[in-house]
Amino acid sequence: MARTTLEAGGHAYTVNFNDAPRRGDRYQSIVIAQLIDELAQNSITGTVHVATDLTGARPKTARDGICGVAGVPSRHFPELDTQPYEFGLSLEVGGFTPLSGRIVVPQQPNFPDEFAGVDLGPVGMRRSPVTIVVRTLQLDGQNRPVPLPGATVEISSIWRTTLDMSGAPSAPDIVSLRPPLYAERPQPGTTLEPVTMTPVAEPERLLERAAAPGASVLEVSRTGGLASGSLAGINVDDSDRIEYIEVADVAGPADPESPASLILALPVQNRHLQGAPVQEVTVAALGPPAADLNVDGRSGDATAFVDTVAPFATDPVVRISGGPPPDEYVRAFRYLTTTDAEGYGYLPPLTRVAAVEIAASAPGPLTAPATRFTPRYGESHNSFQLVLE
Repeated sequence: MARTTLEAGGHAYTVNFNDAPRRGDRYQSIVIAQLIDELAQNSITGTVHVATDLTGARPKTARDGICGVAGVPSRHFPELDTQPYEFGLSLEVGGFTPLSGRIVVPQQPNFPDEFAGVDLGPVGMRRSPVTIVVRTLQLDGQNRPVPLPGATVEISSIWRTTLDMSGAPSAPDIVSLRPPLYAERPQPGTTLEPVTMTPVAEPERLLERAAAPGASVLEVSRTGGLASGSLAGINVDDSDRIEYIEVADVAGPADPESPASLILALPVQNRHLQGAPVQEVTVAALGPPAADLNVDGRSGDATAFVDTVAPFATDPVVRISGGPPPDEYVRAFRYLTTTDAEGYGYLPPLTRVAAVEIAASAPGPLTAPATRFTPRYGESHNSFQLVLE
């Protein structure tokens, strides 16, 4: 080997004059991205937490939202010259919805002499959803504000980003999804179709063990008629936990009354306690109208942009189909509420908009003009008042 020893400053150094190592043998960036705030369109300044299932690779972060994964490609992808590789990556920043997905390193015929990492470029991060709590008031005979119950409150227009706020607002063609999207959904190509869910008459089926968010297997007390392709309703009587998810497979004894494991097509998003009911349900489309997604959707999105809100007048369950993932079933809510006896109304969880206009009306007739409100995304609940005259 072309090595020699040099002395400098009283120290001996062994120097290798061989050719430089191959590109694929060097420690380097494997995937890199710059995270930006989707609403402000500027780089994220908070601490970025990076995680990966690529064994031996090291998460890396830098200023201005720059992050990624580093390693020695020839160790992680020894046959990259003949096949692609795939690994998981998740990114978390305080105040934003976590982002996770699969990274594909494409086949590179000249590897390991050459290697090109995956550059994701700017990646928009979604702000964590907020709930806007609106209180409607009217003035009494002494010109004092008093609660006004029974007022209809709605988002009447929106601004998508802070850069748009100097211009005219857009129509509020948005709906709130509960739970949020399970998977990536493309635009065009994704449809939201109202459906009816009918429980199947059967003996009780309960969760044998609690299921945490992200679980894709449910341990249940009996199989019953559930099979691959069946639809399972979990906690259907609990409006905060309810989920409808397709069963991909059933693992257990042939006896339908024996305990079994349900392998789900999509992981649960809510926490389901031991003893929670799991029912088989059938689904039927309500027919037109349906809505199409206007902006790409991402797993975890609580707000969806659609071409029309007409199908969602009754807060229906909708079937969301589009792209490679299985169909998903969530409830869709318009950004509309009626105030209670104390004048309070709660708009559904909101994200992905920089500002909104909120209007209200009540019998009388009483109205409040549309008033701009900028959500404070660092707070889970935002308070807002309207005086109707």
